[in-house]
Amino acid sequence: GKYLFAFGAALAWGFGANFAKMGMREGPPGHQIQPIAGSMVAFAVAIPFLWLIARQAGVATPPKRLDLPTVLWLCGAGASSALASVFYFLALSQGQVAVVLAISNVYPFFAILFSFLLLRRKEKLTRNVLLGAALAVGGGALLVLPPLF
Repeated sequence: GKYLFAFGAALAWGFGANFAKMGMREGPPGHQIQPIAGSMVAFAVAIPFLWLIARQAGVATPPKRLDLPTVLWLCGAGASSALASVFYFLALSQGQVAVVLAISNVYPFFAILFSFLLLRRKEKLTRNVLLGAALAVGGGALLVLPPLF
């Protein structure tokens, strides 16, 4: 159904995290790629993939006209993605993949907060959404707290 792409994203992110960690570990001692450079390489590789996917879907040609608010929102999305990628690669260079993924996946909390602030007229927060976010944040917290058992 309608959430199949979300599961595809989860699968791709799961592979990507391990590929990133391995990519930063490879190379002769002292010559491994630094996390920010790794993020740049990943983005550079992503651009042609995005273009090919867009072309296959028939949407590779951008709209003939975009208004300024749309451009600014999309620039904000791009800047946020770049910053998230840098933080993600930095975290992967220092921590375990499973823990970094779990912690970084508490982003629904922030997405819901910003959704409430920016999109409250367009998106409704349901109990299930709030409960799901609370579970995600709680799961992330369990990974960084001292062992309970």
